[in-house]
Amino acid sequence: MFKLKNVDIGYKKKLVHITDLHVEKGKLYALLGKNGSGKTTFLQTLMGNLAPLKGEYLVDGKEIQALSKREKMRYLSYVPSKFYGVEHLSVRELIGMGRAPFTNVLGRISQRDNDKIDEILALLKIEHLQCLSTQKISDGERQIAMIGKALAQEARAIILDEPTAFLDYSNRLKTIQILKEVVAKKGVTVLFSTHNLDLSLNYADNIISINKEKEFEVFEAGIAKELIIEKVY
Repeated sequence: MFKLKNVDIGYKKKLVHITDLHVEKGKLYALLGKNGSGKTTFLQTLMGNLAPLKGEYLVDGKEIQALSKREKMRYLSYVPSKFYGVEHLSVRELIGMGRAPFTNVLGRISQRDNDKIDEILALLKIEHLQCLSTQKISDGERQIAMIGKALAQEARAIILDEPTAFLDYSNRLKTIQILKEVVAKKGVTVLFSTHNLDLSLNYADNIISINKEKEFEVFEAGIAKELIIEKVY
């Protein structure tokens, strides 16, 4: 799905080099790296918000910078590490915001949109939260609702920037399990950055690491924890 070849990423000057990276459809990827290694810069490049300094970045064979904003929304959805909620925005309305690529110029929600929202609420098992304010639910519930918004967008890939950073262990585990289920049931590509090595090794199909030399390496599930620590940390 994503192909990056001989790509330098960074703001004005190179931060990380990618020799050859292929992110496949329908897999769960964990992105590991030390603080300051370039994880967020890489995610912003994937989203098309930051142009590569050099090299080729293709999404389904199309140059990312050639895509319109609306086309990018069909390919890529984004979940930040923290969402604080909005007092008068319900969980259902938040998920409905993900339908923006499909609504008319007035942004009105159709019956098809409502059906999709119902489907996502059921998939994520948060029907009981749908009428609650996004400020009145827990951090873990808000993060799951944000995943629901990304799903409503029906993009081919979901990119998450440290989605478990502010959660306790049980909610970290629940969030990663939900992402695993989303990949299995929806066939989308999910890529999340994290510092949680154990959860990554237990649930991700592949691990993308930024090593000490500021280069990318990809490991399949089952890689030894000690090897990751040696190369990355």
